[in-house]
Amino acid sequence: MPPLNVASLFTGIGGIDLGFARAGHVIRLQVERDERCKRVLRARFPGVALLHDVEAVLPSALEGIDVLVAGFPCVDCSTLNATRPGLKHGRETRAVAHVFRLLEGKRVPWVVFENVTGILKWHKTGANAQAPAIDYVVNELEALGYRWAYRVVDLLAFGAPHKRRRVFVVASLHGDPRDVLLSQNSDCQGECVAVERRPCYDCFVYDNAASAAAGESTDAKNATTTVMESASMDFGERRQLPLRDVCQCLTTTSGARTCVAIRRANHTHDVFKLTIEDAERLMGFPAGYTDVDSVSARSKRSKKRRHLSNSTQPLSLSIRDRFHFIGNACAVQQSEWIGQRLSFPYAMKFACDAMSAAFEEPCPGRKDASKSWPLAAYNVLSFDGDMRSAAWASSSSSSLPPAWMRRRRAPKFISERPFVRGFVPLGVFLRSSIKRAANLVAFERRRTYYDRLVDHGFDDIDTFVRKALLSAPDANVVDDASSMSSIDDDVSGENDDDDDDSSDVSQSFLSSSAQKHDDKSQGFESNVTHSLARDGHVGAALAELKDAAIGQRIRVLWPAMQNKFFAATVTSFDAQAGTFQLDYDDGDVDAAFKPWNEHVCFIGQNDSDGGDNDGDNDKDDVIATRSSIDLSTPPQPSRVMRTNAKGEAVEIGSVV
Repeated sequence: MPPLNVASLFTGIGGIDLGFARAGHVIRLQVERDERCKRVLRARFPGVALLHDVEAVLPSALEGIDVLVAGFPCVDCSTLNATRPGLKHGRETRAVAHVFRLLEGKRVPWVVFENVTGILKWHKTGANAQAPAIDYVVNELEALGYRWAYRVVDLLAFGAPHKRRRVFVVASLHGDPRDVLLSQNSDCQGECVAVERRPCYDCFVYDNAASAAAGESTDAKNATTTVMESASMDFGERRQLPLRDVCQCLTTTSGARTCVAIRRANHTHDVFKLTIEDAERLMGFPAGYTDVDSVSARSKRSKKRRHLSNSTQPLSLSIRDRFHFIGNACAVQQSEWIGQRLSFPYAMKFACDAMSAAFEEPCPGRKDASKSWPLAAYNVLSFDGDMRSAAWASSSSSSLPPAWMRRRRAPKFISERPFVRGFVPLGVFLRSSIKRAANLVAFERRRTYYDRLVDHGFDDIDTFVRKALLSAPDANVVDDASSMSSIDDDVSGENDDDDDDSSDVSQSFLSSSAQKHDDKSQGFESNVTHSLARDGHVGAALAELKDAAIGQRIRVLWPAMQNKFFAATVTSFDAQAGTFQLDYDDGDVDAAFKPWNEHVCFIGQNDSDGGDNDGDNDKDDVIATRSSIDLSTPPQPSRVMRTNAKGEAVEIGSVV
């Protein structure tokens, strides 16, 4: 597919733009009103049209644009804002209305929004309750004729040690946004080690918890896993404990206050300030991305740029400014994934519509928070046999049913992790923060922060964090220039998320429990299943588990049977052929199941009744069991499972 032309509103420093550019698309237009952000954009996206304010943009500016992206302001909806005025009373987030003004004048094939998870939450309760911002967004999209899907995606899914959950909305006039946003999914059962040679974040946490439960010492565990134990903390926030091995979510204010406690291999402890270069890398930017002052100083052509008059000096960017912009940006890893999916929007299909649940009301959650907006939902403006459409048609009304009646809650197993990626712990990821003596935090600040945590009622602080906070700075720390990355190299645009320094220790991430999956006898093309598993294909992920998959409960989609999912249990694994035996709940058996050719989803411990987002049990026509099969027909051979609507036998392997 040829590159798409992208227009970016509320561009900031270009996090979404950089991700789309890395995915191969062309940035044609940017709109940003902050002059300091515009300095970064001019330095990093030279030659791209840059407008000042979204309010002044005309629909004609979108001529020839294929994708409109907008990370609109979040301050009025963020849960970190104590007042949360929302769209009704706030002044910033309501600027998203200009996106729909532009789309009304000029329809763009694809639209992408990014924002905080606060847009899914109601504002206040009772008589003063205000609907979440997502309600306004999807209502406007439906009014303009756009199909839409949204999903909460965690940055931890990309292997970066940064806890950052964001809502992505993808809308389309002609395509299926579910294929872009919901077709990939990871429910890792341990296959990450076989695919990535190190555990994903979920398995990393599970392995550490299992070791602690087994009585294994933290020091011994870290000698074979994290190499350097670490924890992040916001020195201006006393309501949250330090986070182990990950960085707490960087915001516009917390970045400059973030510090990292470490325990070295020689059992010494220390606390360092997070450097702006490492903060940039945590967000997917090259180190030094926002350091445009040094770029201007090195560039002989900087004084000739048309946007600067002879009498106007450019605004300098302080370290605090740079932290502010990083905290306000969209992570490049997340936007690059969206851009890659839009490059091939029909490569993977969303096949779980039968397991989705209809919305109960236009804007759920006013009375019952458990029925509020889910973590993933969609509306493709089609009823597809929904019983409510028949009820509406039989009523006295001759008009079409309202658009909200076609909204669906995605199944609960659609997680915040679209694929499998090896996790790099914070202590391994950091470069400059723990290499510079000047970044050491003074003992007085450490002790003050510790006392504030204790005064706030936190008495379960990790032992190594307590030791780090109560110890004096190590006078022997010296700058390690050899480990510092070159800003000139990083600014070249190469993605440094898979740096050599993290891959060098990837072998140490192999836990003893995961090594048993590294079976060398493979009767199928493991490189194919590796690639599919990394891209969120659950069937391929099951194949990577090999004999460890025995006993796993799964569901398998049968398109020939009205797209129903049938529950089954993996009972054996053939190491030579790489196939599995499935025992279906209705009594059928498949002795040579190839999961990488099928649509599969895992059944978790809390998902035995179906996994729909409203918590209700699945209907009989969603998960087929023996009660829904006509037992009056003769039993089918093990290789012929069921009959289709025409009464013809359907053979396993013919459905892909």
